[in-house]
Amino acid sequence: MTEPVVTEIGPQKRISFNQLLAKEPQHSLLQSWEWGELKSAFGWQAHRFVINAQGKESALTVLSRKIPVLSRSILYSPHCSLSDEYVTECLAEGLHAKFPRAISWKIEPVEGSSVDYFARLGFVPGARIQPKSTLQLDLTRSEEELSANLEMRTRYNVGLAKRRGVQVCQERGEDGYKIFIQLLQETSRRKGFLVHSEPYYRRMYELFVQNGPGMIINSYYEGEPTASAFILRFGRYAYYVLGASSPQHSKHKSTQLLQWGAILWAKADGAEIYDFWGIPENPQPKSHLWGVYTFKAGFGGEVVTRPGALDLPFRKLSYGLGKCLLSVYNSLRNFRARGSFRDPLET
Repeated sequence: MTEPVVTEIGPQKRISFNQLLAKEPQHSLLQSWEWGELKSAFGWQAHRFVINAQGKESALTVLSRKIPVLSRSILYSPHCSLSDEYVTECLAEGLHAKFPRAISWKIEPVEGSSVDYFARLGFVPGARIQPKSTLQLDLTRSEEELSANLEMRTRYNVGLAKRRGVQVCQERGEDGYKIFIQLLQETSRRKGFLVHSEPYYRRMYELFVQNGPGMIINSYYEGEPTASAFILRFGRYAYYVLGASSPQHSKHKSTQLLQWGAILWAKADGAEIYDFWGIPENPQPKSHLWGVYTFKAGFGGEVVTRPGALDLPFRKLSYGLGKCLLSVYNSLRNFRARGSFRDPLET
């Protein structure tokens, strides 16, 4: 079998790289050139590779990050498509050679990926970074079909918000972003959600909305902001990445109308799938994110479960220590935010 040719590319290939990614039946925003740019501004370094195997080209983003405590680094490929065992094996060997101080390569394959062969290559279950489960809504259906698929309470609340005069606006400008970040910070404090710093969302806004195909959608009641949604676009997908709301005027159900407006915008923009970004793996009424889950489920999406995180250790001793440190760090973050050490997406 001919060994695949792996080429690291530069920014002049950005458009063709994204186009190559989007050709895959299941692809992800998290592999896009722009997502790599976002992560590169906050501690990671993005490396983009084009793989030519048996005449077929594919694309892969690998993020690297230094671990100061260990004087080592880690590699990470979020939502990647790695369906060929031989190609994956060659990639692993190549990455190990290119990054000799890396302790491991973490991957989170896209939905539909066959993971049977990963164990044979030495991959082991790892700690997740992205949600393992999500809801996805088929936007190729008509608006009438989408409306009919809403849960009864959600459909009622959408209609109630309309009758009470809630307004939904698409806003790519600076004013729209300021409303979003204000509501996001308020929601984080009120509900104990972990969020990034404001500069992180500012850069996300610049890359994906101000200079990209995404959109911020805000709702208003009598001129006052009530809710906001940050929608990103890549390939066939639209992603409800972030949402926030104010408790004031909550009785007017603006969040449901806002979400319905975001879905209709994504459909009109040409998206075929609306991804709600993440839900708990085993949603239960007493879980921290039960309300988030029932809200998203009310719009009729199908549950999609990805294989989860898999790690390929390059240096087993350093990997074990790094995994332990990461577990402690994540537990402390969870406890600080909501008074529990447990990951809310796993409950």
